[in-house]
Amino acid sequence: MILEEPRGFPVPIPEPLFQFSKSYNPSIVCLFMSPELEDVSRWLMQVLYDNYDRCVSSRDLSVHLEIDETQVLEGLNHLIESELVESQNSGYRLSGKGYSAAYQRVTSFCPHL
Repeated sequence: MILEEPRGFPVPIPEPLFQFSKSYNPSIVCLFMSPELEDVSRWLMQVLYDNYDRCVSSRDLSVHLEIDETQVLEGLNHLIESELVESQNSGYRLSGKGYSAAYQRVTSFCPHL
């Protein structure tokens, strides 16, 4: 099918960017994608930077970021291994190295990088 532009030139209908296979069943597909570990870690760094003066529990982080607590724990473990976050009895907080990295990101002209 070809549409017609107001000036009389034919305009082809664009092909779809993707097509579902014939076996596609929307009832078994998750409606949202889970965030990547890198995204979760970045969000955690931001929340911990904003709350630098206190320890934050993984439950509070999960509620604040609106993501599953297991994803929060995976992100926290990744940050602990990178020495950006410290684990304490009452929760988690940025280490000196983590605070420095978060500060540089917040004050950067390109914080999305």
